Amino acid sequence: MKPDLRLVRALSRCPLFSGVSLTDLRVLAGMARVRRLRAGEHLIEESTAGKDIFLVLSGRISVSLVSSGRRKTINYVRPGEILGEIGFFTGRRSATCICEQPTEVAVVRYAELRRLIRRSTTLALNVIGILVRRLRAADAEIERLTFVPVLGRIAAVLLEHADDRGMVGLSVTGIAERVGATRETVSRGITRLVRIGVVHRAPGQRLQVPDPGRLRAVPGAAEACAA
Repeated sequence: MKPDLRLVRALSRCPLFSGVSLTDLRVLAGMARVRRLRAGEHLIEESTAGKDIFLVLSGRISVSLVSSGRRKTINYVRPGEILGEIGFFTGRRSATCICEQPTEVAVVRYAELRRLIRRSTTLALNVIGILVRRLRAADAEIERLTFVPVLGRIAAVLLEHADDRGMVGLSVTGIAERVGATRETVSRGITRLVRIGVVHRAPGQRLQVPDPGRLRAVPGAAEACAA
């Protein structure tokens, strides 16, 4: 099958495939399949079987865990990033991945990627590097939840998801899932941030960060951002 040049370019820009030869990238692109998903559609369900890896081409995907009926969003994956690397090794999906907007992904087949890893030291080292970064991110999340107060974690999430105009692209529920607290606790925290003037309520029930420097000065925010 003739490879899609757009997929070849997307693969070449992905850290997982950094340093991989153009010939091998063309082979992977020729074997890959593009999936188009609607906003709200689930790409991966936690604990289900699966070994393929997904490269996000467009859109945004939330990665979350559910325990005792509560959802905790642990990451957002954007174009150029991958999903499914844990399942590649374990055969089981470690989290639920939901499209936040219309999304395209390239499905990289397990068998072809495994074949390439076995003969490419560069790709094998890239995989190890990605897994190490995932482990460091998990350690940082544990540190945030253990040592950073809720208000600081809320401030850090608002800073992370504010665009160039300071508009925050998450609902209160989405912020709560990212912070790891109840919606009620987060709502009270936001009200406090609004009261001290570091967050504004914009039309359409959206939140706005008028001055990132002032919000970063909220106790715990800088530590949460650094972690």
